[in-house]
Amino acid sequence: MKLLRRNIWLLFFISFIATLVLLLVLAYSRWLGIQEHYGMRQLNLVEQWFGNLTAILVQQETIIDAVGQDIHHSDAVHGADVQQKLDGLFSLSPGFFAGFALTTPEGDLHKFSHNLKDAKVPKNLLQNELTRDSFQQALDSDFMVLGRTYNVPGVGLVMPARKAIRDDSGNAVDVMTAAIQLDNAGIFFTRGMTLGDFNRITLIRSRDLYPLYSVGDNADKEFYRSAVDKKEFNRLINQLAGNAGLSREALMQSEKAIPYRRYVTDGRDRVYGVAMYQPRYEFWVMSEISEHFYRNELYTTLLSYLSIFLIFQGVMFYLFRLIARTEWKRREDLLRQATHDELTGLPNRSYLMQTISEWVFRGQPFSLLFLDMDNFKGVNDNFGHRAGDRVLAELARRLQCCSHDTETPVRLAGDEFLILTPETDEEKLYQRAAGFLAQLKNDFIVGNLHFRLGASIGIARFPDDGDSLESLLRAADIAMYQAKKRKSSIQLFEPLFQEQYLSKLRIEQKLHHAIEQNEFFMVYQPQLDALGRLIGVEALLRWENCELGNVPPDQFIPVAEMSGLMADIGRFVSARALQEISRLQQDSGSRFRVSLNVSVSQFMTPDFLPDLLQQIDAAGLDHALVSLEITENLFIEDMDYVCGLLGEVHEQGIHLSLDDFGTGYSSLSVLRCLPLDELKIDKSFVENLTTDETASKLVQSIISIGSNHHLQVVAEGVETAEQLALLLDCGCQSFQGYHFARPLKIADLRNYLKDQRFL
Repeated sequence: MKLLRRNIWLLFFISFIATLVLLLVLAYSRWLGIQEHYGMRQLNLVEQWFGNLTAILVQQETIIDAVGQDIHHSDAVHGADVQQKLDGLFSLSPGFFAGFALTTPEGDLHKFSHNLKDAKVPKNLLQNELTRDSFQQALDSDFMVLGRTYNVPGVGLVMPARKAIRDDSGNAVDVMTAAIQLDNAGIFFTRGMTLGDFNRITLIRSRDLYPLYSVGDNADKEFYRSAVDKKEFNRLINQLAGNAGLSREALMQSEKAIPYRRYVTDGRDRVYGVAMYQPRYEFWVMSEISEHFYRNELYTTLLSYLSIFLIFQGVMFYLFRLIARTEWKRREDLLRQATHDELTGLPNRSYLMQTISEWVFRGQPFSLLFLDMDNFKGVNDNFGHRAGDRVLAELARRLQCCSHDTETPVRLAGDEFLILTPETDEEKLYQRAAGFLAQLKNDFIVGNLHFRLGASIGIARFPDDGDSLESLLRAADIAMYQAKKRKSSIQLFEPLFQEQYLSKLRIEQKLHHAIEQNEFFMVYQPQLDALGRLIGVEALLRWENCELGNVPPDQFIPVAEMSGLMADIGRFVSARALQEISRLQQDSGSRFRVSLNVSVSQFMTPDFLPDLLQQIDAAGLDHALVSLEITENLFIEDMDYVCGLLGEVHEQGIHLSLDDFGTGYSSLSVLRCLPLDELKIDKSFVENLTTDETASKLVQSIISIGSNHHLQVVAEGVETAEQLALLLDCGCQSFQGYHFARPLKIADLRNYLKDQRFL
């Protein structure tokens, strides 16, 4: 069935063969039907002929015998009234008999009816070759005997019927002869009694196998001069006996109509016939039809069958072709849907897999240009996906216009596109990539909106950078992310990128199990005031893996953010830090604030605040001793949601600190609307404080801003006394850095607190 569904023409071929077989079966059935039909009609016709002929001949025999006896017993054999009796007998059936004659047992013609007076009738029937046999047979038989059919000049073609007239002792005293008329319309009672011109009825005398009569084939007079072939007729009789299941003798007495088939004309033609034997008058009634007629009948029927067959097949061919074309179009549409992107019309990843397999199989070098839009996310987020879709459609159009005939642009997903090109020369690849970027630098116009987005392109080459689609895509993707670091740039893949990528991949794989295997631990960096008193600690996460060793936060935190693990890690950090600091404060009797760094992904989870409150309450800490450090990256998300959630956090008495102030996206207006308690000066400003006047002015500005907004200001990264002195001069009152203490494990922090008591 699957094969049939895959190939509609196989179904048509099966249908064609089935109907052709049906046609042949119908033709064969029709052939048998023709034989049966005409065989039955011939059987009925022969029985009809047999019955009619027998009845008439018996009747005529009775009449002839009666007239003959009348003549014999009237003692008027030599009188004038014999003529009158013969004429009277003729007048009874003038259309059947050509005349009557009375002969002596010696064969001499004695008297005859008046219509034979001008006929050249043989004078002595025993001496005439044509009449001798039947005359002698009549003398020897008690029944009427049919003689050979012959032509009588002046009368025409006749079939003699002779009957011996016997005295009381059984001796033949006369022989009455009746000439049965065969010319013109033929025997009156058989007129029209054939199946048609194709049907031949023949009477054959069994004694000498001479034909007595034939109708249906316009037999001429010469036909009756020769007997049928004795061997051929004997074969026919044997066939009849075999068909009837009788012996020859039983067949001759059975008076049964028997069908047969025989070859004629030197075996080149065959006829279908029915034969029946009349034992009293010793002749065969035979009906025959040539096989040519049967074939013509079959051909006529076959012509109609063939016409119907051809019309049917023509209609079926048209329908199957229509179905095949529809199926082909549907298959093409499905194939296009499967291999092309619906939005842009460009080939998709499935098409790329097929195409690149062919390129790899040829072994010819080629390159992949991995293109990713810059800042496209902002279009979808701020103007909706409909606007983004129109930008992508326009981008695809530009890529197609810029691509050469030998290049194939492909849409992978989202705003990621590929250009498959046979070019591998580094300089020319940069030129081709620059050409694509030039096309994309023009504004994308969507209605009244104008977007200037740009793109970044990473390039990988086959076979240098990979020998499969997966490896090439990975290499091109890695190169693209390197290019994205500089925005709207081009980067050719380098093995170093692969090492960095694999390192991140290993980190990501290990991160998935770090919490379960208890590989994370917390350290705490003290925060002090101007008098050197501990006012708080910043909780910092550290990771030590048995294979990777100590992994710095700047390596695993970005990986955790990208892999979606940061929310889970953030919950671990808050829970562990709150519990450890709470226990420490309970043991030491100290009160200080613990600062927790909150990632964007953790903050944006729907259950962030309920989870945090539950952790704080579980640890038994005062809300006022908990500080959340948020970065300015948080403000690129939904501003209304962020501000609302920060307000809810602040209402719970939790301290809010803005980390790395001055390095992100925030503005002074943000400080006015956010419920902040603290600003943290980024260490990049502090480390250049003694050497860079600009950094010094920025630090003074941040401290002034904090003071004006009644915010506490904490300087990070204080490593030298000189930096501390300058910060104090600027009015900063809180500090954090190596100058005071490095990040400490909980046990070391406990000792640090003990030392603080003795200061």
